Amino acid sequence: MEALFEGGAVTEYPDFYTPVEWEAFLTLKYARAKDQEKDMAKANAPKSGQKSQAQLEAEMKARTQRK
Repeated sequence: MEALFEGGAVTEYPDFYTPVEWEAFLTLKYARAKDQEKDMAKANAPKSGQKSQAQLEAEMKARTQRK
């Protein structure tokens, strides 16, 4: 169904699918969007971890230079 819509197929709500089919389609669409959000958050998490690692290393270096 998504391929049809992305390809420009135009349908009218009441005549194309039953309400149950629309609910199933929308549920799957929203679930996919949430999964993609989680995947993006996981992809960005290591970057923030790397930054904190770099910050920790800089602090350790600064502390050793003070002594």
